[in-house]
Amino acid sequence: MRNLKNAVLTAILVLGITSAFAQKTLKNATVTYQMSTDAMNPQTNEEMTINMELVLKVLNKKAAIDMNMNLMGMQMNMKTSLDTESKNGILLMDVMGQKMAAKINPADYDTMKSQNKVETPQSVEKTNKTKTILGYLCKHAIVTGKDGSVSDVYYTEKLNNLDIDGANQVAISGVDGLPLEYVTKAHGATITVTVEGIEENTVKASDFMSSIPEGYTEVTYEQLTSMGGAGM
Repeated sequence: MRNLKNAVLTAILVLGITSAFAQKTLKNATVTYQMSTDAMNPQTNEEMTINMELVLKVLNKKAAIDMNMNLMGMQMNMKTSLDTESKNGILLMDVMGQKMAAKINPADYDTMKSQNKVETPQSVEKTNKTKTILGYLCKHAIVTGKDGSVSDVYYTEKLNNLDIDGANQVAISGVDGLPLEYVTKAHGATITVTVEGIEENTVKASDFMSSIPEGYTEVTYEQLTSMGGAGM
């Protein structure tokens, strides 16, 4: 299914965005995101909604990501563990009971980073609007991308984007802090991202995978990240 492939690639893109701004950097924390995408299904010309919950755990230079997605009734779970110092990791994918896994090696890691670089926006318009989210006073900006996308962003200057090279969470280039809420309109789709929770000092070493669990079929990283458009 082409829609599933696009959703998978969108999720992987989210996991790879990087930036570096603001004051406090979270070194040991769990951050929970809710994401939704409203778009037209090109096959039926009807509106469709993709809902995702993404939980990111960070411990120094390691990241563990657990993403659950509902795509028009199709359930998908994707788990990723990354060690950004060794550039190794594990990616698991479970699509309606079909379980596959891949080991991430340094070459795969570098490919992920290069594909997910944050582009410099066309313009950033900072406004006087503010909103309090999770106890943080957030400033507002309208970010226009070179591709014509427009993002309505609320961000806090109190927190830096997570210090995980190649696996930082949802960052918006051009704003001076961690986005806690934004709505992006691009190519006929509306993407809404909200941080639902930030819990510090909640992550331990056992939260990161060191091997592929039983029950998963091992494939290459390239096969796993591209298979969404084939055979489904």
